[in-house]
Amino acid sequence: MNITQIFFRSWLLRLNFRYLTSLHPAGSPKSYMVIPAKAGQRLVEYPIILRRNRSNYWIQLLLVACLFTLPYMTFAQSSDNLIYLHHADSLVGLDINGERARQLIGNVKFTHGKTTVTCRKAVQYLQSNKATLEGEVVVTEDSLTMTALHGTYYGSTKIAEASGRVRLDDHKVVLYADFGTYYSNERMAHFRQNVRLYDSSTVLTSDELQYYRDEQKTIAESNVVIVNSENNMTLRGEHFENYRKINYSKMTEHPRATHKDTSGSKTDSLVIISDTMETYQQAPERLVATGNVFMYRSDIASEAGYGVFFTKLDSIELHGSPFVWHTQENGTVTQASGDSMYVKIKKKRLDMLYIFGHAFSLSEADSSLPKRLHQISGQDMTMYFKENKINTIQVDKTATILYYLFDGKTPNGLNNTTGDHITISFLDGKIERLKVVGGVEGKYVPEKLVYGREEEYNLTGYNWKEKPVLR
Repeated sequence: MNITQIFFRSWLLRLNFRYLTSLHPAGSPKSYMVIPAKAGQRLVEYPIILRRNRSNYWIQLLLVACLFTLPYMTFAQSSDNLIYLHHADSLVGLDINGERARQLIGNVKFTHGKTTVTCRKAVQYLQSNKATLEGEVVVTEDSLTMTALHGTYYGSTKIAEASGRVRLDDHKVVLYADFGTYYSNERMAHFRQNVRLYDSSTVLTSDELQYYRDEQKTIAESNVVIVNSENNMTLRGEHFENYRKINYSKMTEHPRATHKDTSGSKTDSLVIISDTMETYQQAPERLVATGNVFMYRSDIASEAGYGVFFTKLDSIELHGSPFVWHTQENGTVTQASGDSMYVKIKKKRLDMLYIFGHAFSLSEADSSLPKRLHQISGQDMTMYFKENKINTIQVDKTATILYYLFDGKTPNGLNNTTGDHITISFLDGKIERLKVVGGVEGKYVPEKLVYGREEEYNLTGYNWKEKPVLR
């Protein structure tokens, strides 16, 4: 608005005021005129004296019409916070707790910078420079659309608050919640209560969520659950961060991942628990668990300080003195430990287990004799499985095997054999063949020297632990 327009507007207002007051003394009845609000009009009040004189009415109407022809009519007076009204079916001037306000009714539409707001009804407060919104509220900004039943728009800060079936869509994610706030300057949305976020392959629910549009970053708090339909993985925790641009996310505060396998005749789930979980969506896709790592499935369990679980679940890396327990179909449990491990999965079953550094394996010789455990140790060890049973074990460097003998079901002492390399073949869970290469040494200990003294013959590194249960 130029200086000429400002001067002309002020002159018209003064002329209108003088004309009206000259006709009506103080105390005359007044009301606010209800005026149809059209595109480009300023939302201002014009005190109109209730007149019966027809000529006075036309003079007043002419003065008001002159005012409404001035361009760039806005809510706010500051050029930095101009709110432009495009349409409303009607406008009513109000006084609410001493503050001048305007009520817009019917098909309301206004813009503020790049933000457009539409609703059925709005009340705009002049001093506060805010508007309360009711009925089919829609806020749009470039590719973003936020809808709700109710809302409040703050012109000075460009903040939109919404409540009641809040929905936000920016063509990257879709958000739902009971309450939502959008910060236009920061291009950030803050949603709370019954929050749901949808993207191409996942559904996230939480109590609270912040979404940063430019950074494509999401932070979810409290009762966070993420379901990935592509890999049947569900992730739970109390604090989640996702960085979409770099395909990275992190779950802290009691994270728990569950992979449900429905490929077989019965449903089986792999559960992973740790202090922190990180996921990397770029190839190779993987989940990294750190701190007190625990993995459990019906046939396998493990503990480690650090684990890498590849999303397709065809392989697992375990570090930090890991332990692995494998349960065969007959209930026999085998325990393996070492400095680190590599687990290979095939057709959803354990296929190979590589143990690097201080490799040690323990397995039950007879369930009725809990102190008698077959023992294998060496620098490195590879265990091969077939149909969920141990098929072959290969041990390299300072290889040693201690296994208990039986005559039928009667205990018959033990054998202790060492060599540079040992290969053990199994049949139905029992040793069928033993092959030792390089520096072979062996001894047999009769039953009378073994009975009641089993612990004296345990190999160095023996550390039997009960298989943990899912917690």
